[in-house]
Amino acid sequence: MHPPNVLESKDGSNTTLSTRPWCDFMWSTVKDPLDSPLTFDRDGLDLAFKYFTSSTLTMRLSGIAQINSHINMFNELCNNESIIEVENVGQNLANWLIENQIISHIFGPNLHVEVIKQSHIILGFLAMECKITNEHVDVIWQSAQLKHCSKQVHDLLPPLIKNLEAGPVLHLYSLLCKLEPKDHTEQSLYLASALIKFIWTSGGTYSQMTGDTPFLGLDKVTMVGLKGRHADMSSSENSVSMEGSNSEDEHGGELPAERCSQDSQ
Repeated sequence: MHPPNVLESKDGSNTTLSTRPWCDFMWSTVKDPLDSPLTFDRDGLDLAFKYFTSSTLTMRLSGIAQINSHINMFNELCNNESIIEVENVGQNLANWLIENQIISHIFGPNLHVEVIKQSHIILGFLAMECKITNEHVDVIWQSAQLKHCSKQVHDLLPPLIKNLEAGPVLHLYSLLCKLEPKDHTEQSLYLASALIKFIWTSGGTYSQMTGDTPFLGLDKVTMVGLKGRHADMSSSENSVSMEGSNSEDEHGGELPAERCSQDSQ
């Protein structure tokens, strides 16, 4: 019995096929998901996951590319299907990613820079579906401390923040603040700037959490005082008006945390 990428010739010698043609051949036998209605393709995802957990980088990249294609297909077809069908497929897809611990596989012990570069689609989708937890943030942050992939991980985080729930955002900020000054880099400082801007812009939502969730050691009274002092500052291109964000909420502006709480209900 030979591995799937090893063939035995007539003279008894073994011939090894290159990984890329083998991957292309396997995927060519799978029906293009765009040819079928919007459904949750568990079999296709399971096959992609087998590729993704391979020990070969080329196979892993092929696997994550197929997972990304399922997410992209879902995003593209959302406007053409009924709301109920879209919600069911999106929920099943998100649950499948969580059940298979996709974030731990990307940022865990077997992480690779090239795989991390392709993970932004998965992270963005899970954030929109409110599936990223503090534990996931811990895993991602641990990988950000490794020198060989720190830059790539930091590059993923600022665009991800706007779609996260309040809890993971505050947790990420607390982890960032635990860094020693000597350990900060250009990427970590940019991340801190993006986090602070987003937290202040979303001030109303985040202040409600400080009673239950510690915010860098500040209690609720202190946070309110800081926000009041921030609101008194003169407006400029680099300052954010709390009144503007509050009025936006009154006119139906919806933050990720509010959207997730409505979905859970």
